[in-house]
Amino acid sequence: MKVFDKDNYGRVFSGNSFKSANFNTEDGVKVIKITNAGAGKFLETEDYLPFTFLEEYQAYIVNKNDLILALTRPYISTGLKISKCPGSYHKSLLNQRVAAVRLYTDEEYVFIYLQSLFVLNRYKERFSGTGLQPNLKMSDVTDLLIPIAPEQEQHRIVAKVDELMALCDQLKTHLHDNQSTKLQLADTIVKLNGDHP
Repeated sequence: MKVFDKDNYGRVFSGNSFKSANFNTEDGVKVIKITNAGAGKFLETEDYLPFTFLEEYQAYIVNKNDLILALTRPYISTGLKISKCPGSYHKSLLNQRVAAVRLYTDEEYVFIYLQSLFVLNRYKERFSGTGLQPNLKMSDVTDLLIPIAPEQEQHRIVAKVDELMALCDQLKTHLHDNQSTKLQLADTIVKLNGDHP
C-alpha cells in the first residue's frame, strides 16, 4: 500500500474561490463546480470565467482525465461523487469545494478504486453519527491509502472491470427487453379478453 500524495503517485489540488460576479453562462473559460462532480459521471454545465483568468490562475487549471471529487456532500446514494474530466473541459478552471487528482500514471485503475464501496464506506464512517454535513478536507484525499498493483496487473484489473461492466450493460438491456415483451404480451391478452367476453 502506498499513501496517495503529491510525492509518489499524483498531484491533488482544490479549487479557488472565484467571485460570483465573474461568472457568466455564455463565453469564456469553462469552470468545474461542485455541480459537475457526479457519481462516476461528469455533469456538464454552462459556467464560464473570463479567458484572462487562465493566465492569472494557472494553479487551478484542470486537464482532460484529471479526476474530479466533490469535497462538500462527497457522496450520494449511488456512490462517491468522483468523475473524470472530459475532453470538452480540458484547460478549465477549478472552483472551490472541488478537488482535482492528477495522476502520474494511468488514471483508470485509481478511478475504479475510488468508486469502490471500500472508499465510500471509509468516508461515510468518518461522518456517521456526527449530524454534520459531510465535508472532506484535503487530507482526507491525500492520506487515502491506495493498493498499488504492478502496472501490468493494473491493466488486467481495468480490462476485467470493463469486461464485467459490459456484461452488466448487456444483462440490463436483456432484462429491459424481457420486461417490454411481458408488457406487450399482457396488453395483447387484455385486448383478446376484451374482444371475447
